[in-house]
Amino acid sequence: VDSMIYLAKLCMEFPALFNTSDPISWLKLAADRDHAQGQFLLAQALESGRGVVRDQKLAHHWLLKSAEHGLVVAQVALADKLMKGAGQSKDYSRAIQWLAAAAEQGDVRAQLMVGQAYCRRGETNDHAEAATWFSKAASQGNLNATFLFATLLLDGRGVEQNEGRAYRLFQLASKAGITEATRCEGECLLEGRGTPRDREAGILLLKQAAQRGSSEAALTLGGLQADEDMEEDSAKLTANWIKLACKLDPNNVRALRKLSEAYRFGQGVEQSDNLAESLLEKAKGLEKFNSIVDEI
Repeated sequence: VDSMIYLAKLCMEFPALFNTSDPISWLKLAADRDHAQGQFLLAQALESGRGVVRDQKLAHHWLLKSAEHGLVVAQVALADKLMKGAGQSKDYSRAIQWLAAAAEQGDVRAQLMVGQAYCRRGETNDHAEAATWFSKAASQGNLNATFLFATLLLDGRGVEQNEGRAYRLFQLASKAGITEATRCEGECLLEGRGTPRDREAGILLLKQAAQRGSSEAALTLGGLQADEDMEEDSAKLTANWIKLACKLDPNNVRALRKLSEAYRFGQGVEQSDNLAESLLEKAKGLEKFNSIVDEI
């Protein structure tokens, strides 16, 4: 069966050299013999229409068969489809089950994804599951998982709180270029969480994170400026940071609400009820949308 898969791949990669061979026929033979990779490749071909008429229903059939036979890439692909509702209704619980199956086999991407899935659901027990999977992925060197595990450690969500360890993990992920980890490292320095308070160093890191695209870092900087005083120059600087937060992430609800408030009261910007109302309505719309997504 492996030779069928090999031949099918060659036919797909070098069709001019194998113009008398039909790669789909080889894949169908392999799939019918319960070869997991053959089933997965056939599912991909059916979904994309490569060498065969597109058939989403049949593609799902073979993808499911491949996942049931334990092929990690098929399990992850199936989970992704279930989360997005691609070609079928969304089913978050089943998606997590397939991700967990791949994660149990040690697939680091699946471990990260299943942790993220549990985090999105946000219940107490879910945070504990998320912490477990983030920790496993982090132990394999995944620095995105390292960062996310640190966020749980910092506040004790699903795991015993340990601000010192969280700060050290933020540093590790930040050095690897993870922007939000740089933001969190800066915030820890500002608040003295897990490390001695150092306002100057914290602000410097927040500015670096904002420059690299962190909307939350820009919003935090705006809040710091507002805490200083509300003189005209200070108010303008605060508004500029909040505007940057909205620009970096137009769907940042907190930033939209802050900017709406600034326009409502003319704080650092020219007063405008119309702009204030428009920004507030967008924020409310996003909040409603997010609440619907969370319930799916």
